[in-house]
Amino acid sequence: MKARIIPILLMAALLCLLLRSPAAHAGNRCGPFVGGQQVSLGSAGSLDVAARPIGVEAPGGLYCNRDGFALYGKDWIRVQLDSDGGGALVNDQTGDRIPFRIFTANDGQPLSVGQPFDLTQFKWIGSKADAMDFPLYFRTTPTLDSIPAGTYTADVLTRWFWQICPGVQVVQACTAWGGWDRSKGLRGLCLTGCSGVIDWGQGEVATLILRLTVINQCEMSTPDLNFGSAALVDSFAPVSGFVSVRCTKQATYSVGMSAGSSPGGATRRMRKGSEYIAYELYKSTAGTERWGDQGSERRKSGDADYGPNLLDGTTPQVFMYRGVILPNQPTPSAGTYTDSVQVDVKF
Repeated sequence: MKARIIPILLMAALLCLLLRSPAAHAGNRCGPFVGGQQVSLGSAGSLDVAARPIGVEAPGGLYCNRDGFALYGKDWIRVQLDSDGGGALVNDQTGDRIPFRIFTANDGQPLSVGQPFDLTQFKWIGSKADAMDFPLYFRTTPTLDSIPAGTYTADVLTRWFWQICPGVQVVQACTAWGGWDRSKGLRGLCLTGCSGVIDWGQGEVATLILRLTVINQCEMSTPDLNFGSAALVDSFAPVSGFVSVRCTKQATYSVGMSAGSSPGGATRRMRKGSEYIAYELYKSTAGTERWGDQGSERRKSGDADYGPNLLDGTTPQVFMYRGVILPNQPTPSAGTYTDSVQVDVKF
């Protein structure tokens, strides 16, 4: 009888050890990123950042390596946002801020500081050895205000709790093939098919460094210019037009106009078939200085007729110009003559 009692007592002691001391296996498979994990939201134009959300799905701080042992398993995962960096990406040079939120997925639940969220019972099926990151979704909130170009960052702390159960289940008992893995302080059952968590413990913290690069951006309004109609080339009167430009806050720039789609040397021309009408576009409504796209022919933001150097990212700068049908050219056949001129902005 004694020979039979001893193995039973030893097995009971082993099960007790598994229940009371799960930390013996902690850290073998999973752990938080160390040294700061970069989360890039990419780059976006300042006007886009002000008007619409910018988002990305990225690793949230927990990394697990299955090493080929996870033929079947269940995982219990919990995440808590310890710090959201004040809820804003900050430009250290200017102090400007871009608010953001963190979600469990693109269409998931928002995380709040200090409130744990359970991402429980992930299932891994298959024998392929690989690693797994547990992603979160990071998304900016439109600022509705103009912001300057630059690098915007925030430090985020996520606290992770996990019980990873890679292995096989035999008669409703977790055999822990490949080893259990639990976060610090977590106590869980290694019985009845890896049935759950008793105490989540204190978890482990990962540092995430969020980064968004804001680049210069402009929007323009360039209404068509119509010379009207006349019987003779010499009968066309000069007409005025304008270009309206709104660019990134604090960004200086210049505006150029191309030579058009049918130039004749340095002269702009409108075309109908193989016939042309030469014309020119001049800076301002009264001058004779050509508006071009090279060197001094360009117009600087400080030269705008309305709002010069008012670079608040909200107020458009307006540049007036004058179109003239050049005299001393033969009148071509009747019809509609057109040209296409590209307007560009350079920072």
